[in-house]
Amino acid sequence: MTPAHRSRRRHRDEEGPPDPARWLDRLDAWLERKLPPPRGAGATLAVFLLRLVIGRGSWLVGALLVAMSAPFFVFPYRQIESMTLALWFRATATATAEARVERAGVRLVPVPEEGGLRGEPYVILAFEPPAGGTVRVAYFFHGEGLEPFHQPYLDAGLFHSYREPSKGWRVRWVDGATGEPAIEVRARGEDLAQLAIVSTWNDQSYLDNAISDLDRPLDWQLAEWRRRPDDDLRLRVRYPPGNPHRLFVGDVLSRLPPTGGRGFTELFFSLLLALPFGVPFWWVGTRLLGAPLPRHLRHFLVWGPLALLPFWGTRYLEVVERLSPGASFNALARKIGSTQVLPGSIPVESLEGPRQQLDLESSRFAPLLARVDLARPGRPLSPDDAWRELVERFTAATAALPDAELERVLVHESGGFDFHSRDPVAPVLVETARRAALDPARPEELRGLARRFLIQRLEDDWPPLCSVGYAAKRATLDGLEGFPDAELAAAAAARFAEEREWIEARKRDWGEVCP
Repeated sequence: MTPAHRSRRRHRDEEGPPDPARWLDRLDAWLERKLPPPRGAGATLAVFLLRLVIGRGSWLVGALLVAMSAPFFVFPYRQIESMTLALWFRATATATAEARVERAGVRLVPVPEEGGLRGEPYVILAFEPPAGGTVRVAYFFHGEGLEPFHQPYLDAGLFHSYREPSKGWRVRWVDGATGEPAIEVRARGEDLAQLAIVSTWNDQSYLDNAISDLDRPLDWQLAEWRRRPDDDLRLRVRYPPGNPHRLFVGDVLSRLPPTGGRGFTELFFSLLLALPFGVPFWWVGTRLLGAPLPRHLRHFLVWGPLALLPFWGTRYLEVVERLSPGASFNALARKIGSTQVLPGSIPVESLEGPRQQLDLESSRFAPLLARVDLARPGRPLSPDDAWRELVERFTAATAALPDAELERVLVHESGGFDFHSRDPVAPVLVETARRAALDPARPEELRGLARRFLIQRLEDDWPPLCSVGYAAKRATLDGLEGFPDAELAAAAAARFAEEREWIEARKRDWGEVCP
C-alpha cells in the first residue's frame, strides 16, 4: 500500500504566517542541546542573556518592536482625522463676517531641542455677530498650541516675508488704533519659567533675547510702507453660527487639509510609511508579547490596540516626548495631523502671560529713530524703493552730525558692534559710515571706526538669498570692493567672491537661484 498522500496544505493550527513565538521556542530548545548543564559562569550568563532576548523573556523585544512601530500607524490615523475635521468645518462654518484687525502679535515658544525660541504669529480679530455683542479672538494661522516646526524663526522674515494666510492678504504689523508699526509679544504661562533662564552666550534671559530679536523697527517700516494705510486691516471670516469664537480666515477652509488640495496625497504617503515600517514590526512584536496566550486571544492582542489607536495614538507620542524630550521632534508624526493643519482661534481673554508691546517709542533704537523722519510715504512702495527711501532718510539725518554724535550713532544707537543687535538698523547707516570714512575733515579715530563699522556689516550673517532683506543688504554694500582702504576693499571682494561662488553652485545644483 502506498503511503497516504500528504496534503500540501498546512495543519489548521499552523495556518497563517510563521509564528515568531514558536521559532523562539525552538531556539530555546537548541540552546539546551548546545549548552546543557552544568555550565560555566560565562556560558550561564550567555544563556541567560539569549533567553532574555529570544527566549521566554522575548516579551521585552516584542514591547520594543510595538513601541517602535506604533507611531507609523498614527500617521494615517491623524491624516484621516484631519480630513474628517476639515470636511466637518466646511459643512458647519456657514456664517460670515467682516472682522477688524486690531493688532498683530507673536507668542514665544521655547524649543529645547534647538536651544532657542520660535514664534507663533497671530492677529487679534474683532467682529459683531448677528446675535449681538462683540467677539474678539486671537487667530493663530497654523493652529493654537502647535508644535513649533511650522512657525517662522525670530528673524526679519517674520515681518516682511511671511506667507499669506488668505489669498491677497498679508499680516499687518501695526497697531490698528494708531496706524503706527507695533507688535505685541506674549508667552504661555507654563513657558515663563523656561524663558527666564539665562542663556549661555550672554547674560540675558531667553525672553530678553527674544525681545531683542523681535525689535526690528526697520522691518516693521518696510512691511508698512509697501501698503496703503487701510490695506489688510479688515478680513473676511467664516464661523459656525453657534460658535463665533471658532472662526476661519478668508478662504482657508477651501485649502484644508493641510496646505492645499484635499489631503489624499498626504494620506497616501503616510500609508506608504505605515506599511513597511509599521505592519511587520507590529505583527512580530504583538506575537512575541502574546506568546503565552492561546491563538484566538492573540488576534485580540494584535487588532484590539490598533482599533483603539484613535484613543491612545496621539497620547503615545506625548509620552515618548516626555520620556525623551526631542525624540519625536523631527518625526513625521508631528507634521501630519489635525492640529498642524487646522487654524486655531481662542478668545482674547484666554491669551496667557504678560503682554509686552514693541513699537517705535519703546524700541531700543528709539534715540536713533527719533533723529529720522519716518512718516509714511504718499504712495505704497516696492521693497527696493522702500529700502532706498529708508537709506536716504537715515543718511540725510546722520551724515552731517558732529563727530561725537556720529560716533554715538554708529556704536551705540544703531547697535553697530553689538552681536545681539546685528542687522536690525545698522545696514541703513552704511552710506553714512562710508562718507565718514572718506571725509578728511573727520578725525582719524572716527574714520577708523567707520571703516570697522563697514567691515562688520560685511561679516554679519546675511539674510536668505531670495528674501527681501538679502536684496536690500546687497544693494547697500555694493561698491565697497572698490573702497580706497585696502583692508575694507579686500574684505568686500572676498565676501562678494564667496557669494558669487555660492550662487553659481546653486545654479549648477538646482538650475535656478530663486524659484
